[in-house]
Amino acid sequence: EDVSDIINAQFSVLLPAVVDGPSEESLFTQELRVATTGDQRLQFVGGFFYEDFEREGTISQAEIFFLNTVDTERQQIAIFGEATYAITDALKVTAGLRYFNYDVDVSTDGGPIDRSDEDGFNPRVSVSYNLNDENLVYATVSKGFRPGGPNRAVPPALIPPQCFALFEQGGIPISEDGQIGSFQSDSVWNYVGGAKLSAAGGRYSANVAGYFIRWKDIQQLFFPPGCGVGGTGNLGEADIVGAEIEFNLQPADAFRLFGSINYNDATFDGDTPLLGITDGQSIQNAPKWGINLNGEVNFSGPKDSDGFVVVSYRFNDNSFRDNARNAPERFQESFSTVGLRAGLDLGQYSLTAYVDNLTNEQPRVTNFLSTFGVIPGLGRERFFTLQPRTIGLRGRVDF
Repeated sequence: EDVSDIINAQFSVLLPAVVDGPSEESLFTQELRVATTGDQRLQFVGGFFYEDFEREGTISQAEIFFLNTVDTERQQIAIFGEATYAITDALKVTAGLRYFNYDVDVSTDGGPIDRSDEDGFNPRVSVSYNLNDENLVYATVSKGFRPGGPNRAVPPALIPPQCFALFEQGGIPISEDGQIGSFQSDSVWNYVGGAKLSAAGGRYSANVAGYFIRWKDIQQLFFPPGCGVGGTGNLGEADIVGAEIEFNLQPADAFRLFGSINYNDATFDGDTPLLGITDGQSIQNAPKWGINLNGEVNFSGPKDSDGFVVVSYRFNDNSFRDNARNAPERFQESFSTVGLRAGLDLGQYSLTAYVDNLTNEQPRVTNFLSTFGVIPGLGRERFFTLQPRTIGLRGRVDF
């Protein structure tokens, strides 16, 4: 990333300003499970999970102006078990519990290690009832979490004096050597009810669900104004209410309509002045509507081949990328994409032509801050967009 203009504005120097940030990572995971088999009324699955992650990274500017090395180590274990009991042939009850324990160590420039560690339990209870061989209803309550972790260290000379107090107000203390305090896990309680429906031997099917999610201690980025540095903290709570449907409709052998529709109303519960959040404000990156529709036509092609044409439509509703509601560049406008696929299948051989992003939509789909974070007056926003219109031909040979 070329940040020469930012370095010049922030530090009033003129230096080669290519920021180099290579890193090496290693990850080892292992999960062991034991499960019952057969058709007895009581079924059980249990196991053990282990993760060991290490990353060694460096960020430097020509190794002249600054050089930081950051080493991260994370270890995580979990023990879990879940049992399902069939009270009757139609009614089943499931209960499970997962114990987790993790610790994350981060050191900067070989200095003191900042540690984040936590453990806890996540339960799950579910009840399902088979209306008949093709239809069932269910309800589930479960808890989930996202691990916390340390923040980064910043040279104390780069932190304006008033910013130490601002970080304290956000529950993110900074030590005298510039280490930003760690953040804890956030958690969700999920309440879901739904049905899996099917008719006409599976020609018509749908999965429908409604849900309520209670989200606590949300991990959010906190950039105090005028500080130029930020960190992650546990700030605020939210409620999410939604419904979704997945469907497959095949009124004739030659035609099928399938896809999904999702409605999601995600809002903060209460005010969080430090982030400019007010009660009822929508959560960032949470569009209300998402639609995925597909139509497929099948036909008999030449040389006894099976032909098909598929038209796809995707809609993504508008949203805000972060909590700033007065910056137009941080508003995610709604957008739609269309795709086409057509092909022939001759058994051993198949050929498919496709067009992705037919209308060549170029929305801003992800934005992020420069390596140097929020620097007053510069506003270095970066963003990604979609892959442009792409036309291709794909062949396959089975042997």
